[in-house]
Amino acid sequence: MIKEGKNKKTYKIITKELDTTLNDEDMNAIQYVEKHYPSMAKAFQEIQFEQYELFCRKQYNYGKSNIML
Repeated sequence: MIKEGKNKKTYKIITKELDTTLNDEDMNAIQYVEKHYPSMAKAFQEIQFEQYELFCRKQYNYGKSNIML
């Protein structure tokens, strides 16, 4: 779901996987790719989420000493 920000220059993206704020330029790029390359965009999102899940499982299993930032 995309919600337009109060100043109409930012957008709030809210999904199960993502909650972030983007500016107009970011939104234009995202909308363009999702419109013109929907299967590629979906596949990329799925791969990224799989990587995020793996990262979370490793953090859960080994704690913060596994990957210190």
